[in-house]
Order: sequence, then structure tokens, then C-alpha cells
Amino acid sequence: MALPDSIMLLVKCMTYNQKAFIEDAMNGFCMQKTSFPFICIIMDDCSTDGEQDTIKNYFQEHFTQLNEKETDNYIFHLGKHKTNEKCYFAVFFLKYNHYSIKKSKDSYYTEWLDKCKYIAMCEGDDYWTDENKLQIQVDFLEKHLDFSLCSHRYKKYYQNENRWEDDDYDSMFSKEGEGFTITTEINYLKCWCTKTMTLMYRKNCIDINTLQKYKHTRDVHLNYHLLSQGNGYCLPFTGAVYRINDGGIWGNLSQLQKSITNFWVYEELYYHNQNDKTIKKVFQNYINKLVFDKIASHDLNNSTRSILKKIIHTLLIRKEFKKIISFIKICLKIYSKKENFYRFC
Repeated sequence: MALPDSIMLLVKCMTYNQKAFIEDAMNGFCMQKTSFPFICIIMDDCSTDGEQDTIKNYFQEHFTQLNEKETDNYIFHLGKHKTNEKCYFAVFFLKYNHYSIKKSKDSYYTEWLDKCKYIAMCEGDDYWTDENKLQIQVDFLEKHLDFSLCSHRYKKYYQNENRWEDDDYDSMFSKEGEGFTITTEINYLKCWCTKTMTLMYRKNCIDINTLQKYKHTRDVHLNYHLLSQGNGYCLPFTGAVYRINDGGIWGNLSQLQKSITNFWVYEELYYHNQNDKTIKKVFQNYINKLVFDKIASHDLNNSTRSILKKIIHTLLIRKEFKKIISFIKICLKIYSKKENFYRFC
């Protein structure tokens, strides 16, 4: 018993310290009803909370093992679901944390990536709720060859507060029962319509080498380059839950750390695509509205001063003198009552 020669779809699930949530994600994968085979890459980045044991137990209970191996980098298990004959899992238990040393994991699953036509994504703390999600999205992309990606609606769940919210897409739907087209302008300036756990895209619309030029590779870069290859489409069904929690690598960062990380992400996207007026506007908006709003809620300590210096230094290198002036004016306004700030200026 082995994998088919071709795999219609590959699901990427990169996870770290999501023991409390990962089983929901895996249940969402295994319940999918499809007319095609798909493989789920479960990549645990050396979790320290026992998540690897949770994944291992789930695999042993629900899958028939087809292959296993161990390298210096990971322990690997390949299996076929015991009741869902279309569902395969390729599980990687990484032996050391790759994220912390910026080491790529892409080469570990190249053999299945080469076989697939579409890629879907879901992080370990989010999960799918519609058993037909994958089939609906593949059917759409099969019929609409000029679209590079598609997504769908979702629910937001605030784990710590046990509170639910709808997504922010209501204003985007002009006709009841129909979706809407996603362009770069819409996705980056109006409404982020490509949440990771809702995204499916054509593999041939993205080049790994294109993404590797970025130091801070994120979904921001992925979606930008996908939308440069064709528009996207947001389907009207609700098929996933976006879980907001304190777990994982991102969840453990402070709001200030998240804001600064996002600054470098958008700055890098702008730097590599300066001729794109949309991205230029996105970066300017981020500087003016997001970074400083977040920084304003924090005291001006040594760490914050260091961050502000780095931002100004970056803008100097880019010769963005108007942005520097705007930057300093905003900082002065925010910190006019903090005497330490004047030493920074």
C-alpha cells in the first residue's frame, strides 16, 4: 500500500506548542470528503509542551503506517487514514527548533509538493469546520483557471474569553449567496481576505525562490505574489475557525513585538516591490496607522528607543526622507510628555 502517483492537494500544517488545539486541526483534515487524494504535512517544530506525543497518539489511532524514518533533523511517519481512503498524513517531528535559527523546512516534503496541484494551509491552533471545504475550493479552481487562489469565510474564537465573533467580510458581499473577487488592492488596503486556514492556491503560481529573497517570509509575501499571478476569490461559505490565543511562537509575543515584526515584513515587501503603488501605500499606511498606534501604548524604554532608531535608520538607507519627517513628528506627538524621548531625538 503506497501513495498514489499524483496528489491533487497538499495541506501544510506547521505547528509549535499547540498541544491543546492540534487535535481539532487534525480532525478537520481527516473529516474532509473529497473525490481526490490529499496529503497533510504535519510539521511539529520541536514543541516543548507535549504536542509531539499528542500527534503521535492521534496518528497511531487513526492511521495505518506506510513508512517511517529518522534523520539528524527529524523523525518521520507516513500513513493512510483507516476510514478516509483519500486522506494521508506525513508527520515530521523536528529534533530542534527550526524557526529560531531561520532554517527552512521546505526540502523535507519536496517529493509530495512536486506531485500536487494545489496547496491548502492551516496552522495548528486553527481548524476546519466544513467537511466539503477542500472539495468546494478545488472545484472552484478547476473551473476558473484565471484565478490563482480562493478563500472563504470563517469564525473568530477568543480562547481566553470563550467568545465568538464573525469575520469582517459582510461589507464585501454585494449579492447574497455570491462571493467576491480578491485583488491586491482589496486584500491589502480594504479587507484581509486570505486568512491562512481559509487559503488554497495553485502551486504553479508561486516560485519558492521568489519567497526566499525575503528575510521575514510571511503570508503577506505569499499572498502578494499569488495575487500578482491572478486574482483570488472569496467563497461565501463559512468553513473554519480562527483561534486567538496565547500559544505558539506568535501568541507569546507582546503587542509591541508583533507590531515591530509586522513593520519589517511590510518594509521588506515594499523594498522588493517599490514600483507597485499599492504596496507603497500599504507600507505608508502601516507606518502611520499601525506601528505608532501600537508603540503609543507602551512606555518609551530602552528597547522601544532601539526599535525606533532601527526604523529611522532603515528609512534613511531607503532615502525615504519624507517618511522620516513624518515618523519623527508622530513620535514627538506621542512622546511629548516623556523627557527621555528628547535624548533619543
